[in-house]
Amino acid sequence: MSSDLVSALESTAAGSFTFSEQASFVTFSSDTLAQAAFRSLLDARVSSAPVYDRASGAWLGFLDMGDLAKHILGLYRAGDKAALAHLDSPDHSHSSLTVADVIDSTNNPFIPVRDTDSILKAIELFASSPSRSVTVHRVPVINAEGKLVKLITQNGVAQFLAAFEAELAPRLSHQIPKRVVVTVGEEDTVVKALETMTASRITALPIVDEDGKIITPISLTDVRAILRPPGHALQLLESPVVEFMQKVRLAQDARGGHKVTKALVCAIPETASYFAVLHKLQSLHIHRLYAEDAEGNVVGVISMKDILLELLGTLPDRK
Repeated sequence: MSSDLVSALESTAAGSFTFSEQASFVTFSSDTLAQAAFRSLLDARVSSAPVYDRASGAWLGFLDMGDLAKHILGLYRAGDKAALAHLDSPDHSHSSLTVADVIDSTNNPFIPVRDTDSILKAIELFASSPSRSVTVHRVPVINAEGKLVKLITQNGVAQFLAAFEAELAPRLSHQIPKRVVVTVGEEDTVVKALETMTASRITALPIVDEDGKIITPISLTDVRAILRPPGHALQLLESPVVEFMQKVRLAQDARGGHKVTKALVCAIPETASYFAVLHKLQSLHIHRLYAEDAEGNVVGVISMKDILLELLGTLPDRK
């Protein structure tokens, strides 16, 4: 039986994929000062960027918000208040660390596809990451000369799939699975949240109240709020995480974003299907949802990686 979805997945070349980051994406050299690189990420409002090592002539991986979180935690544990205060300063004299010193290439690897490969190959990379704790968030696209020409994101794939809702509904009709979810309490500090995420090798987790009900999620992307306005990093790191997220959401709301409300809890009933999750992810432009039971307890987390893995299982010769 013919399938418009399968045909599109197999015939759309990565090089011509329109739902991607191109022309404006940020890259770094491995010898770039880490402080300058993190500042560039914040200025560009992107969560990660590929890193190239001139000495070896190879891409090392992606510098991301997880690397920034670990760097901040290192300074905090060392009691280096001066370095924390100058993290977002154009004055880079407070640290000689380079991108090569702080990047964790095992956590966010550089795994490219050719511009002539189909978008299906990129989806396979998103779905078949080395482990659950290592997720491919961006797939680099290179040409015949090895030049990086664009980056394909999970959000881009989600928007691409939006054109095939009628076919996706039956393919993704299974109920989402339950899974143990790592959380932090509303009175826990931002430091505790960052330590939990980095130790668990996850990029986000829900903040829950004393009854275990979700208040709002926090992600490593929210780390950027620790640095701006500058000079407040230590105070923010030691503040209750829910208070910190209120400031983050209010700042987002001022830019047309979202407040801390139940609508942005990023939750979905545990009885929901993979398709229902995909539809909500597409509408909110986010990466994951948390499953709740009838009492509002967190019983699972579902991401684009899970959805793409489920989708691949419905395609010919991939069951």
